[in-house]
Amino acid sequence: MQETNKASLTEKEMMQECLGSQRSITEAYNARAFTCSDEQLQKTFLNLLTEEHELGAKVTDAMTSRGWHQEKEAEKTELAKTKEKFMGD
Repeated sequence: MQETNKASLTEKEMMQECLGSQRSITEAYNARAFTCSDEQLQKTFLNLLTEEHELGAKVTDAMTSRGWHQEKEAEKTELAKTKEKFMGD
């Protein structure tokens, strides 16, 4: 029997790859939904986008529960700058 050397990913690495793929997929569906001129096709893209966001949230939750994903908390000054930029005083 011949042995093959396969590089295997850890569970964490697989989840990171999955999350990165989810980001790419949602970006693609969002762009297509935004530029779509056919209403029914746009609804289809929006439904797919929602499903992909839900799946991405599940992956994020699973990673967070294992300590593999932490959201960076925004600084109050950055929040204030962003709010001012879009809403004014």
